[in-house]
Amino acid sequence: MGLYKVRRVVGELAQDEVDAAALRSIWCLSDYPNVTWHHSMWDKEAGELICLYEAPNEEIIREHAEAARLPCDEVREVSFIDPQEYLHG
Repeated sequence: MGLYKVRRVVGELAQDEVDAAALRSIWCLSDYPNVTWHHSMWDKEAGELICLYEAPNEEIIREHAEAARLPCDEVREVSFIDPQEYLHG
């Protein structure tokens, strides 16, 4: 399983549109048992959502986005860095 950063260019959205997108993502996850949505960050000024998913590969991330009717402009595999590891050895 990999950790993936998904960049979604969404333009100007109202809160209810973000909520609807989140619900569509959650509903579609039942069809993708190997995909976990960890969290998202909404940059209103840039009109982007940055989402973090765990999945077997990039292709399944893109399939999920299509099923949920979400933009999927960029998918990159990333690594998690926990600052606690540096603070507590």
